[in-house]
Amino acid sequence: MEARNSVGFSAESAVLAILAAQIPDQPQAPVTSVSGSSVLIKWAIPYDGSSMITGYLISILQSDGVTYSEDTADCNGLVSSVILSLSCSVPISTLKALPYSLPWGSSVQSKVSAINIVGTS
Repeated sequence: MEARNSVGFSAESAVLAILAAQIPDQPQAPVTSVSGSSVLIKWAIPYDGSSMITGYLISILQSDGVTYSEDTADCNGLVSSVILSLSCSVPISTLKALPYSLPWGSSVQSKVSAINIVGTS
């Protein structure tokens, strides 16, 4: 941008870049199912907020019924294979151990957040 008066033009202003995007929508509740000796967590891709989704945060409810924790060893939502498949698999042995401590036969509850360049849903 330049300003102009009767003497002439000013120097140009600095460049301002604007990203026309917003944080992605919250994905719908994920679905869990037993697959062999693991629990499969699957979700649907949400609206990306006009900026490509770059990852997911996948959290699993601990036995206290309040605290959610991520299992980044088995269910890392920043890994391209998890991003593309919209799913991950967590061994039942992991879910029975700390920090989850889920008793055999209990429900596995999880939640998923989507990430893009603007932020996290």
